[in-house]
Amino acid sequence: MQGFLIDSVSVPPNVVAGQTVPPVGNGGWGRDCAKGVNGTKVSADPMNDLLGNLLRVLQAANVAPTANRYDDLVDALNKLYRGVSSDQGNVLLVGADGKPLLTDAVVKAHETVTSQTWDAVNKVLTFTNEAGVTLTVNLAAVDAHLASASLQAGILVLHGVDGEPDVTVDLTTFLQMVQMQGSQSITLSGSGTVASPLQASVVLDPSVGNLLSVSPAGLLAKQVNADWNATSGVAQILNKPASLASLPGVVVELGNSGQANGGIGIDQGSWYQIDFRIGTNFFNGLQATINSDGTMVLPGGVYILCGNAKIIAWSSDTYQLPAQMVFAVGVAYSFPGVYQYAVQRFADYPLSTQTVSGYLGSLNISGVQPNWGGQSLWMGFSKVLGSQSAAPLHLQGAMTILKVG
Repeated sequence: MQGFLIDSVSVPPNVVAGQTVPPVGNGGWGRDCAKGVNGTKVSADPMNDLLGNLLRVLQAANVAPTANRYDDLVDALNKLYRGVSSDQGNVLLVGADGKPLLTDAVVKAHETVTSQTWDAVNKVLTFTNEAGVTLTVNLAAVDAHLASASLQAGILVLHGVDGEPDVTVDLTTFLQMVQMQGSQSITLSGSGTVASPLQASVVLDPSVGNLLSVSPAGLLAKQVNADWNATSGVAQILNKPASLASLPGVVVELGNSGQANGGIGIDQGSWYQIDFRIGTNFFNGLQATINSDGTMVLPGGVYILCGNAKIIAWSSDTYQLPAQMVFAVGVAYSFPGVYQYAVQRFADYPLSTQTVSGYLGSLNISGVQPNWGGQSLWMGFSKVLGSQSAAPLHLQGAMTILKVG
């Protein structure tokens, strides 16, 4: 198409004297130029709109504008009317008359298949086998041209005139159901892979007793009784859930030699704090943060504390028995905490006072606590000193914290 830059010339080029050059009347031919022949100046916006519309027509016909060529628009309109010729490599073939082989009905059917209704749960794709025509349906090709549509969950409906040639379905990709109408034979072929499960010959004639013959990898599978304990074969249950839950948690050692004060813990005046940085073992993915002061922050949830330990006097000294030791784990309030935020074990009433050494008894504790998440958790026991040489009692054992909710 012939085109000029705005304001590049003042009058149309190549004008013979006395020649009438459109547009005429109240129109002009360029922005800010001198008046056109037999016309007046026209604004730029209408001219730009006109040029834009012409270019859209060329673009739709895949015609590139050429300078000093006046036939581009005619070629584009002719191309849009006649269709695209096959010698240009386009998928739309043309007949001897130069017109597309696709009819209005086929185009409408294509629009129906590619419409939004294709995204319904039960997708239906319909083909009609006309007289004297053997129809080959390549589902992979159809699927590839439907963008987001998937044939994996669709229904293929085959219509046909009785007695006409068979229909062959290429199962490069396939779907879940085939619906047959008429008395033709439908041959389902494919590679036999898991992606092409329908390897069967479907006969449409109701007078035939065996309407569906299925290969070992066919459409209809025999009933299988699953065996929970099977380790192989068709009865094996794949991706079987674990029969026991794997609860996340942490085990804390008591009496670890790495703890301060000879394995007792951090001296907090009237009690000893267990340092979670030492002898702490997480399991089953519990995510927790251990602070620099030896406390620990657990994620939100419900926790169970359980554990036991021996109460030991490393050297001979005089103590009340049973040993007057308090053990607690909690948040929000300092040792021994409050029962709303801590699991506590208090000592039994003393019955005697004796000078002893070694094993003095056991400490057992358990409890459920839903308020530990997101706060600094401490663990510790009371400082119990002998009345003669002030030797402290030790603990030796382990405490387990399980996240159960």
